[in-house]
Amino acid sequence: MKRLSVTRPTPCDVLVGETLLRDAGDLLRSALGKGARAVLLAAATVGKLWGERTEKSLAEAGLSVSRIDLPTPDKASVAQALNDAAPTEQDALIVLGGGSLLDAVGQAVKEGNNGGFCVYLPTTLSAMLDSAVGGTTGADPLPLPRAVLCDPCFLSTEPEAQRREGLARAIRYATLFDRTLFDPLYGEIDYPALIRRCLSIKLDFLSADPERTGSARLLDGGRILGAAANRAAGGELTPGEEIALGLAMSTRISRKNGFCRRDFLSDLTGLLTYHGLPHSALIPDEDVKGELSALSQDGTLELVLPRRLGECGVCKVRIGSLSGLLPA
Repeated sequence: MKRLSVTRPTPCDVLVGETLLRDAGDLLRSALGKGARAVLLAAATVGKLWGERTEKSLAEAGLSVSRIDLPTPDKASVAQALNDAAPTEQDALIVLGGGSLLDAVGQAVKEGNNGGFCVYLPTTLSAMLDSAVGGTTGADPLPLPRAVLCDPCFLSTEPEAQRREGLARAIRYATLFDRTLFDPLYGEIDYPALIRRCLSIKLDFLSADPERTGSARLLDGGRILGAAANRAAGGELTPGEEIALGLAMSTRISRKNGFCRRDFLSDLTGLLTYHGLPHSALIPDEDVKGELSALSQDGTLELVLPRRLGECGVCKVRIGSLSGLLPA
């Protein structure tokens, strides 16, 4: 088991290991004491797969468990569930699910619902790498839970299409921050090692810049471009596809400006293709540039661009000069 942590803006322990689901109850009992109350909040689909095992881990450790399965894990249903369960600071709120549920809980807590001693058990790769630690709604950071338990066992039931969403995020970490992650994303992936390294990178940024107004903006590399492409496409892209296209577009911009070597783009597009992620689309440049122009008052934007594999920086670019963003 690997323990990571961040202290700003609030303390959060992040554990990565292959026995964390089994040990979740013992870990919480150590933090809260035997007989403490635990509210287990799960997305209904996840609850069918993992709810009983999670509930058993908590109960066997002497915790009093109340389980709520949400058919629709949105902000309104989460807020209602928290109001009904009314967890106190002495209670544990265990959140079992993917990014949609974790984001909804974060939003509800941010808007005043008491989340108690909040612990996330993310069940998808994208949630482990993104929503569970320092997730955002738009540009606004969501509050951190008290702890995150990332157990790769959950990935055994993750559908392939959903797994690709997480792999897009892993490719972003490899492309922008750590080149040693890149080649291991081919073949059989060591998920515990991948999760540990990606979260270590993210927590380092969040510790230095918890409000995500400075260096932590690099974590959103490709987001502005990918979101613009999605809007131009009528909102048909998944978040993972947005990330993939955003990375490809930012790399094309970087190459045309002489910031990165020419074969870097082929390395990136090769890895995206290997995982079934897009690097081009039938979206006209002018449509994407129109969406980008709506974000700028002077015709320029600051974008996160790769410099070389595993390194990136913020550069100001003129929107009107962009071309060849998404060649068919």
